[in-house]
Amino acid sequence: SISTPLVVIAAVVYVLSWPVRGVRYRAILAAMRAQVHLPTAIAAIFISQLGNLVVPARAGDLLRAYVLRRVAHLPYPVGVASLAAERIFDLLSLGVLAGVVVLGFAVTGEATVLGGVIGGASGAGAVAVGVAMVVLAVVVAVMVALVVSKRLQRRLRQHALQWAAADLYRRRIADVVLGMLVDLQRVTTSPGRVAVVGGASLVVWLIDVVTAVLVLEAFGVPVRGGWLVVVGTLAVSVGNLAKVLPLSPGGIGLYEGAFTLLIVGLTPIAAATALAAAIVDHALKNVVTIVGGAGSFGALNLSVRRTFAESRELAEDGVAE
Repeated sequence: SISTPLVVIAAVVYVLSWPVRGVRYRAILAAMRAQVHLPTAIAAIFISQLGNLVVPARAGDLLRAYVLRRVAHLPYPVGVASLAAERIFDLLSLGVLAGVVVLGFAVTGEATVLGGVIGGASGAGAVAVGVAMVVLAVVVAVMVALVVSKRLQRRLRQHALQWAAADLYRRRIADVVLGMLVDLQRVTTSPGRVAVVGGASLVVWLIDVVTAVLVLEAFGVPVRGGWLVVVGTLAVSVGNLAKVLPLSPGGIGLYEGAFTLLIVGLTPIAAATALAAAIVDHALKNVVTIVGGAGSFGALNLSVRRTFAESRELAEDGVAE
């Protein structure tokens, strides 16, 4: 059985993460010298996340740049760069949360237990954990590259201009890429901006964890308190890292695989209960996204069909812009 009131509370808690997402996104855009109203920022996020649920290969992300250009009159490259910055902070925050839990296991001498769970993984759980590790390694490498590129910025610009010197089309490409690189550097290499955006990102994902823990408790699991929060944090972090790659629509399957693997391996919760909780948790969050996305189309007076069609056209013309 499942406690419906607890599921409703979990949904309400999850909804609270969206204003935080909007505040964070406004901070990212402000660092790129672009301004949008908070409701517009929240609506743009909702629409792009909704797009990712229905469009393969995370192509729904293209909707974000389209909405910003259509509603807030921001250049397409700014929309793309701001989305990239948001993704970087999302992944780093998930990595930090997972890292803190793993460090706690190491300090308490339970690292071998966790290693055994991961080492003995199979099926979707094993794929999810492997993907999560690869994604985290890539995003750390990207952050390092952004820091290094800022120090080598003058040299990079010289090489880009030499490459594009005799070709107007190449010059446009170089200008767009260098502009996006500078925008990303403004957000990811400034200690003050990293603190603000990173702090908001941690709040977003901690709310996500609380939502998942409430869903687990709704199933009457035989685990309570701090241990459930610890294991839930690891399960949600690894699950969300795993679903970044577009291996399945909306990350369905990978998230549930990682979540179930870690919950079952680290608690006495039955596999069927853990899987059911993962499905309800993921479905709850997707339903909120669908409702919020549909409402956002109406709030911004955008046609769903036209938005999807024009966003693809805009993506094809983005470099030329």
